[in-house]
Amino acid sequence: MTSSERTLDSLTREIEMLEREAGNLSERRKHLADQAQEAVQELEAVDAKITAAMTEHEDTRIDLDREEKSKAELTERLNELEREIAIERRENEKLHADRSRLNHRLESLHELQVQHEGQGEGIKQAFQRRSRGEEPFTALQGVLIEKIRVAPGCEDAIESAFSAWLQSAICGDASQAVSLLEALRKEGSGRLTCVLADVAQSKTRRPAAINTIQEKIPGALSALEIVDVEADYMGLVQPFLEKTIIVEDLGQLSSAIELLEEGWIAVTRQGEVAQYPGFISGGRVVTTGFLKRQSEIATLAQQLGELNALWQESEEKLQTLREGRRETSEELKACEGSIRDLVIRKAARHEEMQGLARLRTKIDKTLENTRAELERIDTQQVDLSQRKSSACEKRTQISDNLQNEQEAAHHAAGELQRIEGALRELQARHHRHRETTIAIKKDLERCQHEIQQSRQRHGHLEQRIAKLKVEEQEREGKIWEVLDRKSQAEEALKQLFEKVDRVEQDLAEQEANLAQMEERHRGIEEQVGQIRDMHQSRVEEIQRMELEGHRGTIELENIDRRLVEELQSDWQQCQKIAEEAGEQEISLDLLSSDITGLREKISRMGEINPLAVEEYAEQKERLDFLTRQQDDLVKARGSLQRTIAEVTKSARKQFLDTFEQIRQNFNRTFRRIFGGGRADLMILNEANVLESGVEIFAQPPGKKLQSITPFSGGEKSMTAIALLFAIYQVKASPFCFLDEVDAALDDANVDRFARLLLDFKHQTQFIIVTHNKHTMAAADRLYGVTMDKPGVSTVVSMEFEHRSNYDLSPLPEVEDDPLPAYDYDAALATDENSEGGEVEPAAQEQAVEAGELVAAEASHLDEDVMEKPWPAGNEHTD
Repeated sequence: MTSSERTLDSLTREIEMLEREAGNLSERRKHLADQAQEAVQELEAVDAKITAAMTEHEDTRIDLDREEKSKAELTERLNELEREIAIERRENEKLHADRSRLNHRLESLHELQVQHEGQGEGIKQAFQRRSRGEEPFTALQGVLIEKIRVAPGCEDAIESAFSAWLQSAICGDASQAVSLLEALRKEGSGRLTCVLADVAQSKTRRPAAINTIQEKIPGALSALEIVDVEADYMGLVQPFLEKTIIVEDLGQLSSAIELLEEGWIAVTRQGEVAQYPGFISGGRVVTTGFLKRQSEIATLAQQLGELNALWQESEEKLQTLREGRRETSEELKACEGSIRDLVIRKAARHEEMQGLARLRTKIDKTLENTRAELERIDTQQVDLSQRKSSACEKRTQISDNLQNEQEAAHHAAGELQRIEGALRELQARHHRHRETTIAIKKDLERCQHEIQQSRQRHGHLEQRIAKLKVEEQEREGKIWEVLDRKSQAEEALKQLFEKVDRVEQDLAEQEANLAQMEERHRGIEEQVGQIRDMHQSRVEEIQRMELEGHRGTIELENIDRRLVEELQSDWQQCQKIAEEAGEQEISLDLLSSDITGLREKISRMGEINPLAVEEYAEQKERLDFLTRQQDDLVKARGSLQRTIAEVTKSARKQFLDTFEQIRQNFNRTFRRIFGGGRADLMILNEANVLESGVEIFAQPPGKKLQSITPFSGGEKSMTAIALLFAIYQVKASPFCFLDEVDAALDDANVDRFARLLLDFKHQTQFIIVTHNKHTMAAADRLYGVTMDKPGVSTVVSMEFEHRSNYDLSPLPEVEDDPLPAYDYDAALATDENSEGGEVEPAAQEQAVEAGELVAAEASHLDEDVMEKPWPAGNEHTD
């Protein structure tokens, strides 16, 4: 092929390549255009989602404002109910105290009445013995004063006028009275006045003198008008009541004395008494008479009934208020739950809008890149078109040049034919010389054939010896060595083929030097004569060797059979191996000694195992099975390593996200507790965060940022509390048990700690072991253990519903100063690079325990930190 043709062919291929590139660019452009269209559609879909998310975000904000307003109203209503409950409780307690006081007074008065306090000793003894069932005291029907009722304000007047008569014991008849008096006289138990019920007669009459007195003394009343007597005993008191006049004061009493007749009595409301004909008694003794006590008992009973009604009404109102408080609290909790849900939904919508905004930016960037790629493809298409046009022009020019060269080649072909005719004539002459050479070669081949037969017999012996050596080596070696020798035999065969090639090349050289061989023909004939002489001398040796060769043939057949049975080999393979030995000259004595030694070795080897082939097949099958299992295990190991790497990567990402939230919460809570400053958490080994420790750094106001090791006990306690509630903001627990966390805090910091608890009391129930009075004052319920008796413990509880002069308002919010976000991409990149590599055992354990590790980091604190928490800048207790 001429240079023009090669250039033409190169241009043709270049044109075809440019056409293929143009086609690829067209397909690429079409694909990018489709991608751009899809990006535009996706961008429209994202815009629609952003609009929907913004609408939902706005609706959520409106709902959140409404719920916040409802929460404020419910809080105000709850506070109002608390105030009303406090007022009503005080009123209830006051009513309860008044009821207790009246009950005690009423019981005391009843006890005095029952014991006949203020009456004679005889009356007391008689009725005590009647209560014990002694005779004849059981016949007593009561005391006369018990049977009357006096208008309020006139008790002193009646008791002063008729105390002796009204303290008379009521008996059925005279015999009973005599028996009573005799019994009292014998025992000396005091004096007793008895009144006989059977002789009492009721007379309904009004003395004429009373009318005269009432006309002359305004306001004067008859004792019958102010005294109410039981019907059965009216006849006992009427005789002296009808002759008794009640006046207002001593002035009227002095006027009444002149109007009194025999047997009449005048008495003031304060108890001064005037009797006919001119006796006046008065003064004041600080005692309470029976009638006054009786009137007070009636008044107290009425007041107690009214107080009971008021107390019951107060209890019902208090219960109603408490029920309203409970319902309002439940509504407030539900409202707070709705607010939390709305805040979460609002945050989710905000995050979704940010994600959509990032997606939109990404799509815009992709669309921009796609359009830039389309422009670049258009430029490349124009460039390819220009290159294709240029190549086509070159190809046309070269085609014209090639046509001219072909015409010149046609003239050269004619000249070549003339040269070939001369060459054929020379070849005919060469053919005649070659026939002569062939005749000579036939004689030479005949001699060589005889020599070859001798060499073959010699070769058979060498092959037999080689086979015996191979057999010995095969028995001493392993099965894998046979395969190695097979590969060596194949290499030897390859060398033989190369040798044949070299022989053919030598033959070609001999034909080229045929003229020289004809000159040497005579020398060869002389050599042939010598060979014939040698042939005759070796015939006898060959005959002797044929006999031995016959025996060797039989032995070779046995060996061949054993090769097939034991080694699964054949004669041809062994023959190829034997040819490697070359054409070495070996004497018969040496061969015989070698054969004898080989036979002795074979005899020492013992019997041949006929089951070796079957055992080899079984072992090979097992080896294949184990190899497949090993491959499966290797694949499974790789799959597990990739899975472990993915789990480790996911666990590390989840841990870092949670850790970042706790960092920001810790800084924010620390600033609230200390009123400023700064706090931070740092991972010691960012490349291996799942096994790394965490260092706490804090900067209270007025101090530098440093580790918490040199801090005071109070500062450590307050810092630990800030870390605890920072974790609670990520993952709250329904219960939290705190054991003397305020032990190292002063009163001011204890108050801060108590106020901080208010932010979490609605979602977590705190159980605090403490000896601090400020912490106790902030609790809703107290539990104490006391020992009333030795060895017997008693639990005492108290619930607080009202606190005075104790500020439990939430801690004020401080200005938000978020911490700078750490860059963990290096650690994550290291994790991604190790996905396909070897996974360390520690990393495998991390992948299994990663979820539990994150949960533990988000819900627990170290026990030492819990017991020795940190404080604020004004901490004074170390």
